[in-house]
Amino acid sequence: MLQLPPSLELNLLIEHEGYQLRLTGRRLRFLASFSTLLSAAHFARQFWIGRHLLPTNVSVQVRWKWVTISIV
Repeated sequence: MLQLPPSLELNLLIEHEGYQLRLTGRRLRFLASFSTLLSAAHFARQFWIGRHLLPTNVSVQVRWKWVTISIV
């Protein structure tokens, strides 16, 4: 099981194959924001492939424009 450091803070801009994801947060709560719906779809596929690598007790909110979805 992967353990995150207790004082972890993130403010990342991730670019992959022309798509962008901004990941911000601290401790065990993070927000993933996307500039376009295509970026959200692209990273959703990447997330699905690596979902088993996420540490336990991590919560992520996904935001695109005014829509926010919580993933616990």
